[in-house]
Amino acid sequence: GIARSLSNFGTLLSAQRRPKEAEALLRRALAIQEKHYSPDHPDILVSRNNLAQAIGAQPGRREESTQLYRRLLADRERVLGASHKSVAISLDNLSVSLIEQEKFSEAEPLSRRALAINEAAYSPGHPFVALSLSNLAALLDSLGRHGETKAMHERALQIRRDALGEDHPDVVISLLNFGSNALDRGDWTLAQDTLSKATALWERRQAVLAPRLQTSE
Repeated sequence: GIARSLSNFGTLLSAQRRPKEAEALLRRALAIQEKHYSPDHPDILVSRNNLAQAIGAQPGRREESTQLYRRLLADRERVLGASHKSVAISLDNLSVSLIEQEKFSEAEPLSRRALAINEAAYSPGHPFVALSLSNLAALLDSLGRHGETKAMHERALQIRRDALGEDHPDVVISLLNFGSNALDRGDWTLAQDTLSKATALWERRQAVLAPRLQTSE
């Protein structure tokens, strides 16, 4: 329907780093959904999550976004149960929002819960497991616990390579994270090798995308 189309378009604008435009569409979608569905309908919960993402991507609105994530997490736990896969999404999103505000002590248990839920709900090689691993590792790196995170970064990288392919953007992100971790641990050889691979993959992706962008003008 119209609401879902608006929501999908809003999500696309968020991915294109146009969060203010995305917010306007997502609010319209949510208003339509709220007229036709109960407050706990899955589409409404998804739209609220997407709206929180669009708000959080705008300068000075991180705390507003965090509060939306808090309420959404509570609602998903109440409606779906504490171990549902959608609860893990809310846990990860809230944790990332808190990490960006340097509220690490509050973020860590949320991040660990998200990882535990995803490991129980999916196969060991699922990308959602890699996402939670990557988020937890980033949190621990921010606390200077680089020795703990080496294996997490390695595992997240391998999962993404196997599940998504070598050229996927998430593989580049994992290579950058792993390389940065190696730098922090003083492993210069591994850092140089990993960061060089990340740069090469990124440049290869740009070379493939550039002709497409030119011909679409």
